[in-house]
This record gives sequence, structure tokens and C-alpha cells, in this order.
Amino acid sequence: MDEIVEKIIGLDKEGQAKIMALEKEKQELSTYTKSLRESLGQKYDQASKETLAKREKELVDDHEERCEKIIKETKVKESNIVKFYEKQKEQWLQELVAFCLADK
Repeated sequence: MDEIVEKIIGLDKEGQAKIMALEKEKQELSTYTKSLRESLGQKYDQASKETLAKREKELVDDHEERCEKIIKETKVKESNIVKFYEKQKEQWLQELVAFCLADK
């Protein structure tokens, strides 16, 4: 009977040792998971910041490009309007004077 009790106690000690080892492993895994989560979070944050910075630069560059294009187009249109006005100025003035002096 003492032999059976000793075997049960021995098995209980083995079981407790295994449980303790598993709990320690669980704690280590928890710590590892936490550090991994933080590491991935930092990498994700950095990647997000880089992506946002790249997208912002693209948008700013696109905006500047479109502004330059609009300014060039406006200058061309202004030049055309000035040329057209210079070409038509005398005729318009004559028509305006004639209209103002005409009897109604």
C-alpha cells in the first residue's frame, strides 16, 4: 500500500512539474506574443507613415503640376486675348463711336 501511495505521490509530483513547465511556457509565449504585437505595431505605424508621406508628396507634386499647367494655359489665353483686342481695337472703337453718335 505504501508503494502505491509513493507512486501516486511521484506521479502527482511529475504532473505538477509538467503543469508548472506548461504554465512557464504559456507565460513565455504570452510575453513573446506581446513583444511581437508591439514590434508589428511599430512596423505597421512606420509603414503607414511612409505610405502617407509618399501619398502626400504625390498629391503635392500633382497639385503643383496642375497649377503650372493652368498658369501656362492662362498666359497663352491672355496673350491671345491681348492680340485679338489689339487686332480688333480700332474697329470696335469706330463701331462704338458710330453707335453713340447715331440718331435714334
